[in-house]
Amino acid sequence: MSRRRPLSPQLNVEGSLPETEETRSHLKRSLNLTDLIFYGVGCSVGAGIYSLVGIGADLAGPSIALSFLLCGVACCFTSLAYAEFAARVPLAGSAYTFTYVSFGELCGWLVGWNLTLGYAISAAVVARSWAEYLMRFVDGLMPDEDASKLRWLTHFPIHFPGLDSSYVCCPLAIVIITLCTLVLVTGAKESTRFNSAMTMLNLSVLGFVL
Repeated sequence: MSRRRPLSPQLNVEGSLPETEETRSHLKRSLNLTDLIFYGVGCSVGAGIYSLVGIGADLAGPSIALSFLLCGVACCFTSLAYAEFAARVPLAGSAYTFTYVSFGELCGWLVGWNLTLGYAISAAVVARSWAEYLMRFVDGLMPDEDASKLRWLTHFPIHFPGLDSSYVCCPLAIVIITLCTLVLVTGAKESTRFNSAMTMLNLSVLGFVL
C-alpha cells in the first residue's frame, strides 16, 4: 500500500528522461501548445459556469463576482501546483501518477477513483443542465401544448415496485453524453479540435454577457 512508483531511470542533467526504448512514452503526442492551452481554459471555464451561476447568485447575491474572483485565484494556485508536478514527474497519469510517486500506491488508487467519480458526476450534472437549457429554448419556439408533449425528454418518470414516489430521469441528457462520448472516441486530436471550438464559443458568449 505504501509502495511508491519509482522515477527510473534517473533524470539526466537537463531534468528530462533519456530517450530510450524502455522510457519512451506509449502515448502518441498529437497535441500542440495551442491545443493544451485551449484544453486548460476549457476545463477552467467549462459548461458548468452556466449551471452554477444561478445557484451562486442565490447564495452569494451581488458578491458572486467576488466569489468568482476568489475561485480564479484558487485555480491559479492549482495550475501552478500541476505545472510543478508535471515538471518533476514527467509521466502520464496526471494526479494519479503524482500521488502514486509522492505518497504510495494506496493514495494513488484512491485519487484515481475519486477523479473517475468526480468526472462522472460533473458530466452528468452538465449534461442535465445542457438538456434543460435546450428544452427551454425549444419551448420558446413552440406553442405551449406542443412543448408539453416533449416534457418527457427531460422529465421521464420511473416507477419502482413497492415505492409510492417515482423518480425522474432525463433521456436527453443520456443522448448528450452519448454524443460527447462519440466525439471523444474519434481520437485525441479530433476531440481537441471540438473542445477548442466549444471553448472559443464559450468565451465569446461570456464576453458578450460581460
